[in-house]
Amino acid sequence: MLQRIQLTNIAIIDALDVSVPTGFTVITGETGSGKSILVESIALAFGRKVSPKEVLRTGTTKGSVELTFSAKHPAIGEILKAVQLESVLDDGPELVLTREFSETTSRYRLNGVAITGDVASQLQPWVVDLHGQHELTSLFKSDQHRHYLDCIGDDAHQGLRGQVAGLYKTWQQAQKAYDAYIAQREQVAQQRSFWEFQFQELNNAKLTDAEEDTRLKTQLDGLKQAEAAQSLLAELQALLHGDSDSGGLLPLSEAFRTTVGRLPNGVGDTLVTAATQLSQHIRDVSALSDGLERDIAPLEAAALDAAIERLDLLERLKRKHVKPLSALIDERDRLEKLLNQAEDDDADAELLQRKAAKAQHQFQALCSDLTQSRLVLAQRLTESVQGELADLALPHGRFSTALSVAMPSEQGLDAVGFQFSANPGEPLRPLQDVASGGELSRVLLALKVLLAGNAGVPTLVFDEIDTGISGPTARAVAERLYRLGQAVQVVCISHQPIVAAYGQTHWHVSKAFVNNSVSVGVAALTGDDRKRVLAQLASGVSFHTPNDTDKNPSSAALSVDWATFADALLAQAPMS
Repeated sequence: MLQRIQLTNIAIIDALDVSVPTGFTVITGETGSGKSILVESIALAFGRKVSPKEVLRTGTTKGSVELTFSAKHPAIGEILKAVQLESVLDDGPELVLTREFSETTSRYRLNGVAITGDVASQLQPWVVDLHGQHELTSLFKSDQHRHYLDCIGDDAHQGLRGQVAGLYKTWQQAQKAYDAYIAQREQVAQQRSFWEFQFQELNNAKLTDAEEDTRLKTQLDGLKQAEAAQSLLAELQALLHGDSDSGGLLPLSEAFRTTVGRLPNGVGDTLVTAATQLSQHIRDVSALSDGLERDIAPLEAAALDAAIERLDLLERLKRKHVKPLSALIDERDRLEKLLNQAEDDDADAELLQRKAAKAQHQFQALCSDLTQSRLVLAQRLTESVQGELADLALPHGRFSTALSVAMPSEQGLDAVGFQFSANPGEPLRPLQDVASGGELSRVLLALKVLLAGNAGVPTLVFDEIDTGISGPTARAVAERLYRLGQAVQVVCISHQPIVAAYGQTHWHVSKAFVNNSVSVGVAALTGDDRKRVLAQLASGVSFHTPNDTDKNPSSAALSVDWATFADALLAQAPMS
């Protein structure tokens, strides 16, 4: 419920601070006095989009709108919890919402904590329901018709709505999972042959060691060194044993030793000894060389070629896939998983399809129950609104609530449409197609009276909902607004004297010109002050007390009767 409205430098208002009472409050004032600014300020606080320059009072650079309201509805706590602001309720259910304007932008605060305009707009439906002339367009929307219908349902109906919404989400999630799986399966089918080729290529490579290429490079370096050693040993063998073109060291040393041995005894004994030793050393070197060659040759011949071939394969795969060896192993495993998964597609798809179908069946079955519940409510709403229309000066008006099939949603399978006929003999047609502005206002008021207390909104604000009516119709509207004010807080701007007379609280908005500047004030009228305003609403003449001097002859002639007229007007109000 609204408790307080504070405005600073908004439109033509320099400063305004009013406390909003419970019950039915009526607001009157001359055209252009600033009445609608109060209603618009509420919309501004809750995030209505507007250019700051259009809002700020002329000649000012800053302004603000501040609303104080009680936040008793659980939905408000849920909204604040979703944005991690539930702590603002620690001091109690009272909230202060502020929107501050500068020349180029605006910002929002809730109990002094910065919030976004989106959060502010989410709060409004649970705090105040605004109905200006343009708000009548809510009666043009099937979704709003369904909302009005559901609001009169009991706890069982609301529980059914919640179950339907939950099953719809379950169905949509299951269907989404199935659709995603089918899309993936189609993608797998399209790419399967390519994936199989890639997998076979990587699988045939028998990749197991992410460091195999590094290890092979080290091994290859060793084998190449062995190959070089083998080449050198071959050269050494040629030097030792000789070949077809030249003699080797070993036969030469033997020949040398034989020749030296033929020297006469005593001649060259030292040389004979040296030749013998040389020949023995050369034979020893030859034996060592033969042993090394036998050890190296078998190893190098097989391992070197295998290492080169394997390393070449690994490097080629790495270049082709632009991935290191470890990533190639992961890619092979991923492809294998995809291919294995594709083999199980039919079974998995069938399981997901059954799950989605089951959720859809449960949703549709519960929607049938919800439709039956709405049909009962539709009959009740039709009869109730029909009765209200007769009391709202539409004696020939006919109203109907029709259900039709809608696309599945969290709200079920029902579209709800209000139908109306204002004149006898005319068929029922969609409300928005046949009702005038005044008729729409009365239908909306009838709905609000019936829904009071059920929609969860503690405050209703009407901006001239009584436009275009007069006489008995105006009195009927006044009675309904008063009744509505007994269930919820109602604030209504009006130009109808009988509507103003029914207000439990009467605010009068006026403006004054001081030093070429406009000042707007709001006064809570009582006694003679209220009577004068009511008489003025009815006649258009400014009335004064009998002791006042009045230069207006017509006003002077009526001055004695204004109080009697206003008393008669107020006597019709329930609280008189």
